[in-house]
Amino acid sequence: ADIVVAVSENEKEIASQLYPEADIRAIGHIMGQENLSESPNGFNKRRGILFVASFDNKMYYNGDSIWYFLKEIYPSILLKSEINLTIAGRNIPDYLRRYTNRLDLDRYVTFMESPEDLRPLFESHRMFIAPHLYGSGIQFKLSEALSFGIPCVMSKLSADAFAITEESKVACIGPDPESFTSCVLSLDRDELQWNTFRENGISFIQQTHSRQQVLKVWSGVIQEATRKYRKMKAAERISMANEGQMVKHVLFTNDLWAASHVCPEGETLYMKLFPDVRDAVKAGLFPSAYQHWLDHGQQEARTYVCRDPL
Repeated sequence: ADIVVAVSENEKEIASQLYPEADIRAIGHIMGQENLSESPNGFNKRRGILFVASFDNKMYYNGDSIWYFLKEIYPSILLKSEINLTIAGRNIPDYLRRYTNRLDLDRYVTFMESPEDLRPLFESHRMFIAPHLYGSGIQFKLSEALSFGIPCVMSKLSADAFAITEESKVACIGPDPESFTSCVLSLDRDELQWNTFRENGISFIQQTHSRQQVLKVWSGVIQEATRKYRKMKAAERISMANEGQMVKHVLFTNDLWAASHVCPEGETLYMKLFPDVRDAVKAGLFPSAYQHWLDHGQQEARTYVCRDPL
């Protein structure tokens, strides 16, 4: 492949070690703009710790992570402060309920099975935790929590997936039970620190997971891969296709590539990807989407593509 796309910085690093010559990029998922707004509920209107995950009646990495928190971290927190914990998700394993009962934690821990709307939970809890010790990809619920403006405490594994560092103050990172406990207690007691993590978390998601930013990065990847494709001689491309090494085009099943002229499919796709351009064309600011791409889009890493003339 000309370019390999990983879903997290962590996996990009692993793949780069295995294939040092490969061009590997990390591109996250889009987090809807509707979440990117601060809740009116500030520090004093919130209480407790929130953990949200999909379990499917299995412990696996989500179940194991909250079990690790209950076993290794939560007792230390309760010795210093009685902070309630809410565990919400789909098909929560009964083992977790039995475990909290055995440890006499029932009066502190609330289980919520398959809540229809997570917004009230994100807007009423003081912090969100991601104590994961293993797993792959990135945790959607973690980026969702950050987008809602709820400060997060996360393991080093979870932080590395997002390339979040301690210095960034995007989240409080606890690589071991002692530091994780310290993070939880600090966020529960220090309003100034809480507000810092809240603001930095929202800013981080806006800069890395907004629709505009993710599409911009994808557009740049597609444009670069298309340029590499076009540099290949026509005979070489046909030969590779005949040998089964390439199915029409490495990017699109209908074989699109970077345009040198205006075309219907380019107009449709470009304005669908970039509503601001669609509005500008409708307002008469540009005669076509292609003209916008010529004047501005190329410099902004946007892509305008037409069908391959071969």
